Amino acid sequence: MKTLLHTLCLAVASGVTAEFLLGDQYLGGFEPVGQQVASLLLFTAFYGSAAVLIRELARRARAGWPGILMLALAFGVIEEGVVTQSLFNPDYVGAHLIAFGFIPWLGTAGPWLLFVLTLHVVWSIGSPIAVMEAAFGSRPWMRAGWLAVPGAFFVLGGLAIFAVSTLAGGFMANPVQLGVSVLVAVALIVLTFTVLRGRETAVRRPSDVGADQSRARRTAGRGLGYAASVVTAFVLGTLFQLADNLPHAVSPWLVAAALIAVIVAGLLVGFVLRPDALGFGTGAILTYCWVGLANALHTGPAALLEQIALVVIAIGVLTLVAVRHLRSVRRERQAGARIPQHSSTEVAGA
Repeated sequence: MKTLLHTLCLAVASGVTAEFLLGDQYLGGFEPVGQQVASLLLFTAFYGSAAVLIRELARRARAGWPGILMLALAFGVIEEGVVTQSLFNPDYVGAHLIAFGFIPWLGTAGPWLLFVLTLHVVWSIGSPIAVMEAAFGSRPWMRAGWLAVPGAFFVLGGLAIFAVSTLAGGFMANPVQLGVSVLVAVALIVLTFTVLRGRETAVRRPSDVGADQSRARRTAGRGLGYAASVVTAFVLGTLFQLADNLPHAVSPWLVAAALIAVIVAGLLVGFVLRPDALGFGTGAILTYCWVGLANALHTGPAALLEQIALVVIAIGVLTLVAVRHLRSVRRERQAGARIPQHSSTEVAGA
């Protein structure tokens, strides 16, 4: 029962964050309730199943957060390059997404490529995983055999989105574009399970109490704390969204450079300053909260009221998880503080 609860929470969180909290459901105006419910089920099946599979596989391979983010990037390439084909469709949802900064030899636009793939890595997959792992733990939740269930939902959801967004739109990328997209995704997956495999140490047995406490004492206080991580991620997320919304009178290469600068800054923060995972995910999701409200504001009063309700629910969930997380961190630090300085040596000697 716990397995079902944990995986369902992550699946719903990923689908809601990816499309609803962002306000993308208003791209064609305010949708009827029935249509929105159908969209939620579809996005939960596709995004949610992808998030569950990525988390479970990365944790089993002990690939850590680099592995999760690498698989999330592979997911983004598959979705935008093969399923929706927004990377190559010049008139996707009538938005002309690749007209600005189009690169002929690449078949897509630089700013859109950077923007949409980062959205999937940080918001569609990474942030929901960070929040739900803070609530339920980072160990694998599912038995290996049960991974076929989210795998089936992912394929079915992808086929449905492909039918709606690609076949119904009358566009199909050429074989080279599709082939390159698949090869890039496969390469990212292979790197995850070869280069990044075993990056994290194996999960300790419950009997390893002394070693766990020693590790808690050594790691306590390192890296950015929760509050600093929230603020940092919110600032970086906001700068990223603002960079993408620079007027098209500006050179597309300036926009691309601004997006790259924010991405590099985020990577440096992640690997050098080591932010709190929940805090970083929370700051990113809070960015989507204001972006979704802005999109709803341009749609109408009904959309705005709906989006306000979504934001309130999101902040409520983030608050509940944060309270539990901070209590856990406090207990860990207290446990580490009680360990004498020579305890680690004693454990090693034992």
